[in-house]
Amino acid sequence: MQPEKAWQPRPLAEVRAQILQLDNTILNLISRQIMTGGGFGEEQDRQLSGLLNDKQISALEKAQLIDALGEIKRR
Repeated sequence: MQPEKAWQPRPLAEVRAQILQLDNTILNLISRQIMTGGGFGEEQDRQLSGLLNDKQISALEKAQLIDALGEIKRR
């Protein structure tokens, strides 16, 4: 697979800022789900499976991520 012609990567500072923003969003959503819904169940598994559709994530990685989220419990 060849890169697109004239493709340039985004500036690293911009990518880092976006990753930080997404990280905070993900952590807040996980926290909210645990506080209000008690955790992750089959319904959330199905929703996540549908949302995780990027070509860069394999079926195995998707399953591992969903399994890991299912292990998160409120103390």
